Amino acid sequence: LFVRESALKVYDNKEKAATAIQSLARGSMARRKTRQDQAFELWTQLGNHDEQDILMQNRDVSKAVDSQIKIKYGVSDPMAHAAKRKSTRGLLPTMSVTEEMLNRESVPASYTGPRPKFPLQREDALALLEHYKYNPDVPLHRKYAWEILQQIEELYDDTVTNSIVRFNIPKDDKHKETRLLLCGDTHGQLNDVLWLFYKFGPPSPTNIYLFNGDIADRGKYGVEIFMILFAFKLVHPDSVLINRGNHESTDMNEVYGFATEVRNKYGGLFYRQFTDIFHQMPLCTILEGRVLVLHGGLFRKDGVTLRQIESIDRKRPCPEAPSSFEDFLMFDLLWSDPCAEYGRRRSTRGVDCMMFGPDVTDKFLTRNNLEVCIRSHQVPSTGRGFEVHHDGKCVTVFSASNYAGTSGNYGGVIVFQPDLSFEIQEYWAPTMQEIQELSRETVAVTSKVEQIAQKLKTAEDKASSKALAHAAERMEEDSKKKIIRMIVEKKQDLWWYFYNADDSKGGKVSGAVWREGMSAVLGDNIPWMYVSKQLKVVEEDHGMVDYNSFLKRFRIEFMAPNGIKHTRWKSETIKKVFEAILKADLSVRETLLLIDRNSDGTVCFQEFYEFMQAFSLSGLSEPQLRALMRTVTASHSAKKKEGDTDGPTRIHVAQFLARFHVRYADSSKLKSTEPWIQKALQGIGRLILTEAHNQQVPSQGLSKSEQEALRRRSSSFRAIMLLQKFQTADKSGDGYLSYSDFVQTMKGLPLQDLTKELGFALDDAKLKKLGEAVDQLGSGRINYCEFLNAFHVVDSNTSRGEVADEIWEEICLTLFRHKASLKRALRHFDPDLTGSVSPDDFRASLNTLNTVLARTEAPLTDEQIEELVDLMDTDDAGEVNYEEYLESFVVVDSLDTHPHTK
Repeated sequence: LFVRESALKVYDNKEKAATAIQSLARGSMARRKTRQDQAFELWTQLGNHDEQDILMQNRDVSKAVDSQIKIKYGVSDPMAHAAKRKSTRGLLPTMSVTEEMLNRESVPASYTGPRPKFPLQREDALALLEHYKYNPDVPLHRKYAWEILQQIEELYDDTVTNSIVRFNIPKDDKHKETRLLLCGDTHGQLNDVLWLFYKFGPPSPTNIYLFNGDIADRGKYGVEIFMILFAFKLVHPDSVLINRGNHESTDMNEVYGFATEVRNKYGGLFYRQFTDIFHQMPLCTILEGRVLVLHGGLFRKDGVTLRQIESIDRKRPCPEAPSSFEDFLMFDLLWSDPCAEYGRRRSTRGVDCMMFGPDVTDKFLTRNNLEVCIRSHQVPSTGRGFEVHHDGKCVTVFSASNYAGTSGNYGGVIVFQPDLSFEIQEYWAPTMQEIQELSRETVAVTSKVEQIAQKLKTAEDKASSKALAHAAERMEEDSKKKIIRMIVEKKQDLWWYFYNADDSKGGKVSGAVWREGMSAVLGDNIPWMYVSKQLKVVEEDHGMVDYNSFLKRFRIEFMAPNGIKHTRWKSETIKKVFEAILKADLSVRETLLLIDRNSDGTVCFQEFYEFMQAFSLSGLSEPQLRALMRTVTASHSAKKKEGDTDGPTRIHVAQFLARFHVRYADSSKLKSTEPWIQKALQGIGRLILTEAHNQQVPSQGLSKSEQEALRRRSSSFRAIMLLQKFQTADKSGDGYLSYSDFVQTMKGLPLQDLTKELGFALDDAKLKKLGEAVDQLGSGRINYCEFLNAFHVVDSNTSRGEVADEIWEEICLTLFRHKASLKRALRHFDPDLTGSVSPDDFRASLNTLNTVLARTEAPLTDEQIEELVDLMDTDDAGEVNYEEYLESFVVVDSLDTHPHTK
């Protein structure tokens, strides 16, 4: 490098300081940008994964559940079913109204909101806009809202004749200043719509808005946005155009919130009306015969024409499992995305979704004599309000700024003039409160245009800087929730991968193996190195991952308000298993042989499964059995047979049976009511196990993981020792203890050590009475399970309910995983969307879901369904609030203090 000597000079201290500050600032900005880019990429991938999961659920489960409900229970006329329910239960506060009731209803004097007159005038639409600006949580009275919905449906029915609307921007002398503002997704973010109308003006014949779908879902104000747009459209039909998006569809509304929003604000009748209106909306709009505007994108088939698009039957939900040519046209219009690569490829959004390249765009536009395709449907990868694809022939516009309050993106709008010249405006919508304050200030300075412009810029800058400062953290936190949900749903598969990769069976794998397993099971499009740091899964001292602890850390919990009683089911499940064995009154040999078929002293999964079947213990499904065996096998004492590296993992039979006893012992009671007996048995149990305690290695100086391993080994040792104690006491060798055997065995213990504690000595008479108490079946002898129940002691550090917890979590996971499908089944019995059904209807819905899932593997058993329903709380009308119930299942990270996601 050569420079002129005259250009060289020595920095003074001020210049050095300035350079250093600039360097630090640039480095800080670059790191923040890199972090935000990484967080956005992960957040986007996980969002696509969510949609993929929903589409698969709809295709594989929900559609079949709908069909089965209709066939099996004949629920085909929702209004007739609703009327029948009303006649038997009366009207409750949560119930929807009927059309007849609305027509008769008068608006009370206490109502303080807008009172529009029909047919609507511009003043009415502006009054509604102002009302929502200052009172967004106060719904328009339902009588007015219903009239708006009815009239907008009639308007669509009269004016939209097919799936394409062809629109020309007015150009005559009367409309010299006319423009059209093209907006993308708003997703219930009312502040974005209010900001657009504040900044660019409300809809009018010269200020036309085209909203390109996805007004519904995610945000909490989808209803209010629709009401504003519908009101202006009724005043001037051509001032508001709306394309349908993939979220103007019942399958998405049930999952992403719009169905619940409408139900809470107005009831089920209104939601059905919204659905009918969605089916009337056009799928795309063509501006001036040159610009195609649609929500999703282009097609998986070549040669598609506008005439074919016009002919699509749009008056239906988006196809959940497209099969015909027409189905795929409609599906792609709403769901496809552009990509940089030529041709077509599968989309990360999941099943049936596709992406189209620049050659596809070019061929379609050329064939149909169009110039450009404008679409929405996704947050631009640039974080801007728009993104240009395919050499400018495809453009994405997205209008929900700081989407979901998380992503840190700008909103965008394309402003077209009558000659189709345009400019793209980007913005950042302030909060509702800031918009209210700015509106009040603007009224006071209406003549000072420069002040208004400056206030607009200041408000946007303030909102964007506040949101961008923490955008990465919000996206990381949201991504963490989604990943934890994925882990919980695939816990069994992850454990299987890690366990088989764990050659030492010590419960740990390397960080590299952990990443390989996560990639194999959950997907290779997620940066698992980045995720491992976010979740802090790798032990700092060893660089290993304790996969048992890792998987136990995340779980599904039921967090219902008001202490719903059905959680008693959890304490009943394992109790029934152990109780069935105990009541069979088998000898110790028969008990062990029942579990350990090949008499090698250990149990593998197949033997465990056969053992459950032998007792007809249908209270557990196969997924639950695997979860249960996983819990047992997670013990460090579980191992493979010597020399059999590829064989099944095994656990000592005595330890296995003792694990069942733990939950049973929590809730079982000996038949004797004398308090001294329980106290004496506890003391004798300690004496029996004293030898085991004496043989343990002191835990001082051991690491936490080493102490845990020791605890597991000692628990196993004590279970085995108790079995040996029983066998030694069995003098006759028949596998049972007589009362005499029991007394003699007890007398061999240092019973004098208990005299002070009990306040008396244990003589033969009292020992015989103890034997009678242990003999719960009253058979005159004591079987091994009765002995185990009386004397098995568990460390206070042991999670006494972990076996039952695993099974209960499998139950919770089934209801959480298939919540949307179950809700759709329940809607058939609750057409007015009250959120409540009878226990019989809930049972029917759950049975139908289980039947559909049984095509691969039923997650629940008939007995579990009966118990779940029987133990549910009901309201005064004897109904189950299924909305509250299903929303109470949450994903929890045990290292956090708050539940993660519903």
